[in-house]
Amino acid sequence: MAAYTLSQDPKGLDALATISLPLPDSALPQAQIGGFIKNIALPFLDVYAEFDLPEVADTARQRRMLGKDNPVYRQIRINGENHAYRHDPMMLIKRIYSWLALSLGPN
Repeated sequence: MAAYTLSQDPKGLDALATISLPLPDSALPQAQIGGFIKNIALPFLDVYAEFDLPEVADTARQRRMLGKDNPVYRQIRINGENHAYRHDPMMLIKRIYSWLALSLGPN
């Protein structure tokens, strides 16, 4: 839903970080994540875990290919983690925080 909303009207936001984003097989317009990745003009971080759910891990390459023409799209895989990110939850926070700092600069 966030990706759909941002692809339509990104006012008030400077960046989007998604965690374990799937590419659902759905006819609903709000679920067409593939098209939104191309259209979101904000810095866009796509984080997934090495041992994430199949619908997330198996579509990581597809999401990366959809984002290849979007200069502000970046994908990160966190090694050794599963969908719950319980092994080292601070690593997830650090990776997102670091990406935000690099993408948005000092504020």
